[in-house]
Amino acid sequence: MKNLLSAAIITILLSQALYAEGVKDIISRHSEAQISAINDYLKQNPQAKDQHLAYKSLSSLYKTQGHTEKGLESLDMVYKLTKGTKHFQPQPVFMNIMQPYLAICSEGGLTDKAVAKLKQFEQDFSSHPEAQMIKGLVTQLIGELQMPAIGGTMDIAFTSINGGEKIDLSELKGKVVLVDFWATWCGPCVAEIPHVKKTYEAYHDKGFEVIAISLDRDEKALINYITDNNLPWPQCLDKKEEASFADKYGISSIPATFLINQEGKIVATGLRGSQLENKVAELLSE
Repeated sequence: MKNLLSAAIITILLSQALYAEGVKDIISRHSEAQISAINDYLKQNPQAKDQHLAYKSLSSLYKTQGHTEKGLESLDMVYKLTKGTKHFQPQPVFMNIMQPYLAICSEGGLTDKAVAKLKQFEQDFSSHPEAQMIKGLVTQLIGELQMPAIGGTMDIAFTSINGGEKIDLSELKGKVVLVDFWATWCGPCVAEIPHVKKTYEAYHDKGFEVIAISLDRDEKALINYITDNNLPWPQCLDKKEEASFADKYGISSIPATFLINQEGKIVATGLRGSQLENKVAELLSE
């Protein structure tokens, strides 16, 4: 009876220890064992026909463990092993390799790695019948990845079409800057111009600047509009530049505005009406 009671107590204690360990700990421990087993298998069988499956499994296991870099390395191997085979086709490669790769990059904040992989994907299918579609998809995804957010920065430099002035956002640190993506054909954009002009006139001498990126196609019409409405800030005709800023920053709808503080960081987006003037006044008073 005493032995039975002791066994029952031990069982209860072990059960409590198991629950105390937690599901995450159990999963982690088993993942580590699987990772070790698969890596041992790959070392012992360097020419294994199922390497593709092994590395795909490793990528999932490393993701579970939070080993971002190793997860990406495993998917890189899957990509390398698939390339040159009959399975290397845009749709399955994108679905089975690129999407998991981008997901890991997104979770780890590894934008540069995601962009580099997308460019490799585009290059590898540059001779494919669907190359143009792939290029469009890659451009869109890169733009979304690089979409400016609060706390982020922007890299913008151009020669203004209204005066020929060299503009470089990086040289405007110490000032508050509004980057305004707009077009003369955009009703909401045009409706905001009086508010921007009012803020510009009130705070330009105190350190407020405006940089406008126009998505217009007709340069002459744009210049006429700028002249007729007396817009004093520098303007960039986006598609005239070698690289489109709208594409670079994933701007798919306008108006799109980004207010940048004296340190060069984005502090607000999409300000309308008096919101812009109030925020500029706040920043310049700090």
